[in-house]
Amino acid sequence: MTSAKSRGLRWKFLLYFLGLIILPLLISGAVIVWQMFQASYANAQALEQSHGQLAQSKIDESFSKLEKELDDLVNNRSFDRLTTEEQRAAAYVLLFNYKSLLSLKLLDPQGADLIYLVLPGVIVPPESVTEAKDPVISGILNSKMMHASLIQFFGDPPQPYLTIHYPILDKKTTQVTRILVATIGFGEAQDIIGQIQFGEKGHAYLVDEQGHLLAHPDLAHFPVETQVKIPLASGIQTGLSGVQSILSVADLRFEQNLMHIVTEIPVAESYRFATQVAWIISGLLLFALITAVIFQVSLTRRVIKPIESLHHAAMAVHEGDLSQRASVGGDDQMGTLGTAFNAMVARLEEVVRAQLSNIAELEKLNQVLQKEMQERSRVQKVLDNIFGLSEDLIGVAALNGKFEMINPAFSTALGYSEEELKESLFIERVHSDDQPAIRAMMRRLAHGERLAQIETRIQCKDGSYKWFSWNAQLLPERSRIFVVARDISARKAIEERQRELVAALAKSNRELERFAYITSHDLQEPLRKIQAFGERLEVQAASALDEKGLHYLDRMKDSAQRLQILINDLLTYSRVSTRNEERVPVDLDTIVKNVLSDLEVQLERTAGRVEVNGLPAINANPTLMHLLFQNLISNGLKFHREGVPPVVRISSRDLHSGPRSRAFCEISITDNGIGFEHADSERMFEVFQRLHSRSEYEGTGIGLAICKKIVERHGGTITAQGKPGEGATFTIRLPQKGRDDQGPQDYAETDQ
Repeated sequence: MTSAKSRGLRWKFLLYFLGLIILPLLISGAVIVWQMFQASYANAQALEQSHGQLAQSKIDESFSKLEKELDDLVNNRSFDRLTTEEQRAAAYVLLFNYKSLLSLKLLDPQGADLIYLVLPGVIVPPESVTEAKDPVISGILNSKMMHASLIQFFGDPPQPYLTIHYPILDKKTTQVTRILVATIGFGEAQDIIGQIQFGEKGHAYLVDEQGHLLAHPDLAHFPVETQVKIPLASGIQTGLSGVQSILSVADLRFEQNLMHIVTEIPVAESYRFATQVAWIISGLLLFALITAVIFQVSLTRRVIKPIESLHHAAMAVHEGDLSQRASVGGDDQMGTLGTAFNAMVARLEEVVRAQLSNIAELEKLNQVLQKEMQERSRVQKVLDNIFGLSEDLIGVAALNGKFEMINPAFSTALGYSEEELKESLFIERVHSDDQPAIRAMMRRLAHGERLAQIETRIQCKDGSYKWFSWNAQLLPERSRIFVVARDISARKAIEERQRELVAALAKSNRELERFAYITSHDLQEPLRKIQAFGERLEVQAASALDEKGLHYLDRMKDSAQRLQILINDLLTYSRVSTRNEERVPVDLDTIVKNVLSDLEVQLERTAGRVEVNGLPAINANPTLMHLLFQNLISNGLKFHREGVPPVVRISSRDLHSGPRSRAFCEISITDNGIGFEHADSERMFEVFQRLHSRSEYEGTGIGLAICKKIVERHGGTITAQGKPGEGATFTIRLPQKGRDDQGPQDYAETDQ
């Protein structure tokens, strides 16, 4: 009977355990699994709908923007009053700016082509290049309304397109004078669909009303014009890939064409987490059931008494008597529990005594903590002041791009209130052209990049845009992004002005080139005739001229020769100023040797000599370097003192402008000639500036101006120093590796 009672007690305990623990766990697990599957389905549908709506809005925006541009071109820009070339230029700009626009054609009312534009490399439908009349032209002439065709396909592989006819009306007679035909493809729609990806296999595709596939991220397996079944409603159905998927459908209409954006994600992927949770819960329930059986089997008659002993000891400890111990013997689990309980009470007694002895130390630590809190409070106030007074934009945003904290500089710079800036995603205020860069930066930060920099345009409340330079840093411990931005609109305006100046300079150079052409052809032709007729006059009529006539003839020939030299020097100066000559590695020693060979006659006539001391090799134009050294050495030989043979010395040394700047070389050309006044050291480099009369020294006064232009074209500088009767020194500084556009340099000198 005792055995029966024992077995009954064990069975009751087991049933109680199952009823109180296992059954609630089973019910809770089933509810959790059901809710997980429901949540997974709802999340998948919400994700699909959001991406479908995103694709819908982008594609609709793309078509609407293009349609508005076409409408503005026809109606709002006096298009019908432009010349054919002006109309062609306006249409070409629109064609170039929109990827979806395959071709533009301008027809007369009889359907004949006036203008037909297709960008190079763009494949267009065959009918868009024929000259036959479109069957809808008569309808447009009567209705004077725009007409859009149904979606059609062309090419192999097939490409979708549609055609829009816009009538251009005469403002006075309201008659149709022109018809603008735009062939629109789905290139931008394909790009947008290709960007819509979520999860591992979630994607979207675009179909027309008949179920023809218009855009798909995997065109290799699902080509355009493939006939697919359009889902009648969102839900679980067989997807385009042939597996059970959760589908969502969004409608999109462009003129008379109804399209559907279908998003799908496999059911297996959506329910993966819920399935894993179901298996885990099943394992836990099985484990609990096994535990209950083991616990029931191990139940013994001695459980009650040890439990009562533990109860009395625990109550004593609860009342503060830490000397009480539990009387539990045996080497089973209860004995181990009693031993552990007694050890715990003993340890607790030791801890309490230790805690009582450490009260003074805790009070000291409390004082230290209070001081630290005061210091942190002071630092926080300083940071708050910096946050509030900073002119830069400072804020903290969530990973979705929504600001949670911003400083007053945001409202000052953009004009929005703090609530307006916080209640919406900040990317909505970013210029559409800069939004991809912002999203790329957010993805980099989300994937672990700690610091990112970018420049974007932000729309102000008044509708204008300002440029800002953004620095963003990920705060992984808070899953937030810390951003600092600075208004760089002024800098961007300066950069735009610089681009305009560069364009103006290029235009000026082209005009100079034209001037040089006119000079070399139109101006030299009459000069050559003067010289030719002068020579004929000298040969055929010299005997008929008296001494005075011969003198006039010589003066005419000399003047024509000087004018020829002057024109050639002006042409050289113009070419140096405008042409973008190629730069290659040049050995200046070789250049000077070639120059000395050209000046051999002048060296013999003046009994002069040139001393060269190791010149470097640089990146330069060899022709211009030859002209530079020829002019400077020739000047040193020409402007020599009477009775003193000229000596020209050429030397060089290296110059360095810092660790981040390129190296320069300094070349000195010194002569022992007549020299010049210090006041003339800058004037002598100007065009037509002569320091001596033509009767003293020949020349046009352009040579040194050409030298200065050559040096400046290579990113260098040239200066001159001299003293009357003691000679002159020309100092040239050139970059050793091409042109340096960094402005003036501070040089640290090292002798070569």
